[in-house]
Amino acid sequence: MNHHYLPESYLRAWSGPDHKLTRYARIFGDKISVERWAPASVGSVKDLYALPMLPEHLKQGIEQIYMQRIDDAMVKPLTMLKRGEIPVERRDREAWAIFIASLYFRIPEAVEALDGNFAANWKSADADFRRHLQKQGLSDTEIEHLYSSAEHLDPRFWSKISLVDFILRGRPVGETMELEWVVITIDVALLMTSDCPLMLQRDETDLTLNYLALALSPHTIVHRIPQPGCLYQSGWILADGFGRALQWLSRGLRP
Repeated sequence: MNHHYLPESYLRAWSGPDHKLTRYARIFGDKISVERWAPASVGSVKDLYALPMLPEHLKQGIEQIYMQRIDDAMVKPLTMLKRGEIPVERRDREAWAIFIASLYFRIPEAVEALDGNFAANWKSADADFRRHLQKQGLSDTEIEHLYSSAEHLDPRFWSKISLVDFILRGRPVGETMELEWVVITIDVALLMTSDCPLMLQRDETDLTLNYLALALSPHTIVHRIPQPGCLYQSGWILADGFGRALQWLSRGLRP
């Protein structure tokens, strides 16, 4: 089953009259392929969130029970934002916040990193976790037995379970709900999206979210006003310069 880390409802904004979008993909080195695809055929990976070692009718649970519901719930606030309307009802803001949080963790690189972390640490609990188990009354022998008795379980199963927990209960949901959003619409279709569509920057000391932006369509971007002089994480350019560029775009490319 194909699991969409970028929902069709989100990608559809980049579709042309043929109901397809242009996908740019690096094949190898500097070689780039440019092809037209339907939104349903991009932004997905087969069994990305599948739960290993479960029957077929259960292994798709995360995609069917969680991800698809997240994507369905965000359609209303996404539609509002593309019209320039800021959602005010808690249900809509929460649906949008959960969708934004999902973009932190559901992309293939993040899923792969989480799988690798669980696999690497599966048989070697760190000191904090060992102390936690000891506080529960377990001896070192019992802790080792706990791990050895669970060897038959694939650590990727637990990484997928943790993925859902990170999305629904992690820090990004609360942060996003508290943000004051600004929507900018431009006259010329210049904006693109990507496998990692969030543009964000956090404070280096306390990880406070300083800046967050997401292209909603070729004409529309939603963002939080950046802190002056902060660095834009993904491109290492000044966020205040990026902010000035957004102001320029908001004037329809007219100086």
